[in-house]
Amino acid sequence: MKTAYRNVLVAVPPPSFEWYRQPVDVIRKTAATLSLVPEVNLTFLSVYSVVTDMGDGEVNLLPPEVFMDAVAQHEKQLKADVENYVKWFAENGVRYSIVMKKGDDTADTIIQTARETGADLIVMGTHHDHSIFDIFSPDVARKIIKHAPCDVMLVAPRK
Repeated sequence: MKTAYRNVLVAVPPPSFEWYRQPVDVIRKTAATLSLVPEVNLTFLSVYSVVTDMGDGEVNLLPPEVFMDAVAQHEKQLKADVENYVKWFAENGVRYSIVMKKGDDTADTIIQTARETGADLIVMGTHHDHSIFDIFSPDVARKIIKHAPCDVMLVAPRK
């Protein structure tokens, strides 16, 4: 059996974004289901922003070398979090790769990575909770749907 989707980009929300933690399990279940199809390659992408997560170095008043060490430690922890997230795939012999990218615009970074990896499908989570905060922050999913070079599958947990 062949599928139209051979290269699937799975956007993994970073643990620091509480709003997007709800769909984490449903994203993993969707990726696991897609992994059952032969010849599917999964790429797990985690986009993070050092400035958003840690500050820009001037604000926190750390010496540059201490700040760079803190950034390296932060990146190491994020990678460990993603590796823990994909542990099931590793234990079950699923072919996958992990891509960690710095980016202050999550949507643009996901779209760019989809182009670079030749993705046929982007799988990403969304949430049901729309609130006043949606007015002030860009809707990442909406931007990706509009500009993605491939199909997009949005998954959301049940309420």
